[in-house]
Amino acid sequence: MLKKIIVVIIVLGSLAFFQPVFLTRQMVGIIHLSVTILILALFLLYSIYDTSKKIKASFTMEIMLLFVAIGLSMIGAYIFHYQKFQITLLAQRVIYLFLFYFLLNQLKPEPRFVLRLFIFISILWAFLYVIQWVAYPTHLFGEQMFKDRNTIRIFLPGVTYSVVAYVICLFKFLETNHYKYLFPLILLMTVFVLLGTRQLLGPILLISLLAVIQSKRIHSKVAITLLGIAAIIPLYLIFREIFDAMIEVTRQQSLAVSENIRFKAIMFYLYRFTPGKWSFLIGNGAYGGHSSYSILMDNYSKIFGYYLSDIGIIGEYILYGIIFVIVEMVILFKMALT
Repeated sequence: MLKKIIVVIIVLGSLAFFQPVFLTRQMVGIIHLSVTILILALFLLYSIYDTSKKIKASFTMEIMLLFVAIGLSMIGAYIFHYQKFQITLLAQRVIYLFLFYFLLNQLKPEPRFVLRLFIFISILWAFLYVIQWVAYPTHLFGEQMFKDRNTIRIFLPGVTYSVVAYVICLFKFLETNHYKYLFPLILLMTVFVLLGTRQLLGPILLISLLAVIQSKRIHSKVAITLLGIAAIIPLYLIFREIFDAMIEVTRQQSLAVSENIRFKAIMFYLYRFTPGKWSFLIGNGAYGGHSSYSILMDNYSKIFGYYLSDIGIIGEYILYGIIFVIVEMVILFKMALT
């Protein structure tokens, strides 16, 4: 029981408890650092006193290389942007949560508990999202929110858990036909639509279609595929304004790729922002505090709309370098193949 409580505390702490409005950035940083210290302390205790058989860690080398990469990026922040090491050390605090992987191999939680935790976290995330969506413009949870694409887009920590939980529930439903999995599926799909993010909604719909087609319990693939496509129609009708806004944005951006804000951001950070060849290798480092580097990046975001978070893995490449990105891809491929 104690191990389960530890896992839940660390997971919720890593999300800063979904960032209620009374938590300042400094408080969120303290929570993340406290969780990291808790992970290190527990890992040390279990390493010394736990004599039970350990689970083989399959990603030890990869995670160690991630920490090598962020160590090199700290040098990049200092050399290229004159940001002090202690500022970068605090700015990249979220990456330290990768240490949780090693503690999990010590705690050895039951797989069923882990799956249920994913689903629980995702349902809680979805309910908080809907509450914040209804309460707009009153700010209750999340870092920021704004109206766009005929919806309210809210940056609430936990979306990754929700994507994983959606896939878990989808495969469990196809495997067992238990209707209890339909509630989280419908709830999460509703929130995914409310997010108004094409990069999330597109893959989710594609994965759902492929999962149905590949299911061994379904005999008539053509019939179920047509049924799945038909199920999208009421979804579109309910959220028509949001879908139409996303389609319109896609149409406008496809007319002139060079005018796409994400394309502009990629070209800017790759060809105009980077100070030299070495920055492509070791990265520019995470920015934070009130350093000139942090102020510069905030201006790029607010004035030009060049957000590193919008350009995905390219953004991580700019911050942490080529080693970090390669290792991330290796981890993803190993998980997919396993």
